[in-house]
Amino acid sequence: AQPYALKAWCCVYYVAQGWSRDPAKDRALGVMAARAAIERERDDPTVLWMSAQAIGYLAQDIETALFLLDRALILNPSSAPAYTMSGWVRCWAGRQQEAIPHFHCAMRLSPFDRTMVAMLSGLALALCMDGKYEESIEWAQRAISEQENWTASYRPLISSLAHLGRMDEARQAIDRLLARDLDYNVSSVRSLYRPSPGADRYVEGLIRAGLPE
Repeated sequence: AQPYALKAWCCVYYVAQGWSRDPAKDRALGVMAARAAIERERDDPTVLWMSAQAIGYLAQDIETALFLLDRALILNPSSAPAYTMSGWVRCWAGRQQEAIPHFHCAMRLSPFDRTMVAMLSGLALALCMDGKYEESIEWAQRAISEQENWTASYRPLISSLAHLGRMDEARQAIDRLLARDLDYNVSSVRSLYRPSPGADRYVEGLIRAGLPE
């Protein structure tokens, strides 16, 4: 089951980071791999959180993803990656206030994690959705310092800067994002995030900053 789950996890990042040459194909492959992993093993927390991320992001089945993540955390309440992915999926569901402590918990559990950038950028996103723009900028900048090619760090930075009226900085951040993911646009956000006040704040900031529709 774990190789299938890992394949699904890789497909998520191929698509999310703009690395895929055929996003539709990689989406389908990722969902198939995630479902194959779950069919083979439902009690391995690693299989569950990797598959949940793929099912939530690639299939946009948020409820199933949350169910799998909650199960992963019951089976291993010390799993930093499960808390990280739980935070991300809760943001997609418009439940950013639940996501914030999950990201903090992930960082406490694994303070030198190789995937720290996912924790930092996720926290920046959740704070942006919650209207805490100064804090969001701080965490987004830390994420960019951790790994500057991680595109997810630029998105909450752009939105938060725009909400604070710092338009020149927001446009510079857009340029840095599009240099790494040329096709990223506001529609990409709308297709993933459930309608919610937090998602509305996030999208509004991106539009204000001038991210292409």
